This record gives sequence, C-alpha cells and structure tokens, in this order.
Amino acid sequence: MWGSVHNMARAVVDGLTHGGVSTVRVMRASATERSAVMTELLTAGALVVGSPTLNNGLYPSLADILSYVKGLRPQNLIGGIFGSYGWSGGAVKDIQDAFDATGIKCPVPPVDLNYVPTGADLVACRDWGCQLAAALRAHCGLGPLPVTDFQQPTGGPLASKL
Repeated sequence: MWGSVHNMARAVVDGLTHGGVSTVRVMRASATERSAVMTELLTAGALVVGSPTLNNGLYPSLADILSYVKGLRPQNLIGGIFGSYGWSGGAVKDIQDAFDATGIKCPVPPVDLNYVPTGADLVACRDWGCQLAAALRAHCGLGPLPVTDFQQPTGGPLASKL
C-alpha cells in the first residue's frame, strides 16, 4: 500500500531488464482480467508477483487471479515473490502458498519489506531482479550475460532478507 509495491515493482523490472530479460510485462491485478494473465503465461518463463498485505493477506483482485492460475496450473514457469506490509505480513506467504500449490518454484527467496521501501531497499529490489533474471536465463537455457554487459548484484542491505 501507499505505493510501496509499485516502487518495488519498478526496481524489480529494472533489475530484470538489466539482467537480460528482453520482455517484461507488468500487469496490475486490479486492472487486468484473469484470462489475460493466463494468456501471457502461455509463453512466459516466469511469473513474478508483488502485493501489499491487506487484512493479513492478499488484495482480493490478486487472490482471484492466483486462484485462476492455480486451477489451470501453467507449466515450466519459475516464480518470484515480493511484497510489503505495515503492522503484520501475510501477502508474501499467501503468494508462496499459491505457487507451491501450482508447482511454481522460486529460485530466489521472496522479498518482504516493512513499510515504505527506502532508497537502499529499492537498490536491493533491483539486485533481486538481476538475480531472478539470471535464474530465468538459466531456466530458459540462455546462460549468463557477458560480464562486461551485466553488473552482478551488489548484495545490498536486504541481502539478509533475501
């Protein structure tokens, strides 16, 4: 809430693209039909989901989409999970539970931030996106980018939370 997940998503997308992911499609759950998400997943290599915690769980529109994804069980995807919370968490765990039920494995641990992310938190989110990009490239058989084109994640201040 309060723009936290939106800002985290922007940093993650930056990390994914910096890490060599050529196509990143951002879809807001509140403005996207569940069937549109599934259509995108037919050719995707990863499903990356971020959510703030609302009443100890997911936003209802995201819960609806994840329920639909769980029922259709898309194949050959890796996952990434990030989120934020105020006084208590829950959204990240709910996303992880949905991924587990669907068979989507997460190659990097989730990011779960308390309150509004700081500048250092956003750098760590970008680094997390780079790590996920490397895992996605490996998952798709593309291998790593040349070192001259790719700055390795810095292991910023969230390294212990990742």
